[in-house]
Amino acid sequence: MVAALLALSALAAPASLKPTSLFAVLPFVAFLAIASMGEALVMMVGGLDVSIPAVIGLVAVTLVALTGGSNPNVPLALLAVLAMAAGVGLINGFLVSVLQLNPLLVTLSVNTVLTGGMLFYLQTIRFESRVALSLEKFGSLDLQGVNVSVFVALGLMVMITVLLDYTPLGRRFRAVGANPASAWIVGIAVRRYQVAAYAAASLLYAMASILLSAYMAAPNKDVGLPYFLPPIAAVILGTGLLGGGMGSMVATVGGAFFYTQLGQVLKTMGASGYAEYILLGTAIGGGMAVTNPRFIQLLGRVFRVVRRSPSS
Repeated sequence: MVAALLALSALAAPASLKPTSLFAVLPFVAFLAIASMGEALVMMVGGLDVSIPAVIGLVAVTLVALTGGSNPNVPLALLAVLAMAAGVGLINGFLVSVLQLNPLLVTLSVNTVLTGGMLFYLQTIRFESRVALSLEKFGSLDLQGVNVSVFVALGLMVMITVLLDYTPLGRRFRAVGANPASAWIVGIAVRRYQVAAYAAASLLYAMASILLSAYMAAPNKDVGLPYFLPPIAAVILGTGLLGGGMGSMVATVGGAFFYTQLGQVLKTMGASGYAEYILLGTAIGGGMAVTNPRFIQLLGRVFRVVRRSPSS
């Protein structure tokens, strides 16, 4: 799909493939990719997480408030926001896996509670407008013209892929996602892995927020709003994963690039807002279809019927 999109970009919006345009959009691909990899972990164990906007927003606001523009406060502030995000993930995982509550309703409720808590927090502190200078310098760091966040995203992709594919821990995690009942029968602590998936996902959301805050230098409470559905869309576009399964971090990153680049192409072509939403929604539905084995089998049957028909 990425190759097809690049071909479409070259024909319909060649300006979107210019190095300046690509380098400008790559950091946003990286932020979305990191958040999407977290969502992929949750979806691999049959869950769903829509608390991403609140986690990203709360981490950004807390990071700016705790650093207070001072470099010496950065290490403790980073540890604090990562611990806070992990706590949110553990709560999500406990409610969904242990108490067996609906993941959509749970994470939507947590998203609402966190948003309210963030707004209350903003009223009780002296909120500094910028991150610490060291974070700001890191966020603006370019390596050969490519923002450092892109390399962080690629490093996380490789690390998680190795962990899932080449370690006993990862293989047990994949077993839980593929068939939780069978995994439980062979002695794998299914609920423990499901809770851990939500906690690890929230850590990735926090990392995306830290990089995004450093890149923007002056994040606000609305910084997480664009990440409500796009991470889910990126996972579906890349892997077709829905309701548990094997999943792939490489494909998820590809889905994040596809989603971001498609939006860039539509903007370059001057598509209006409603047309952009329609086309993006169609692309998500198409991505789900072409990655669904049943859909592929159906296409194969149709093709065989057409070949056997007399008119053919």
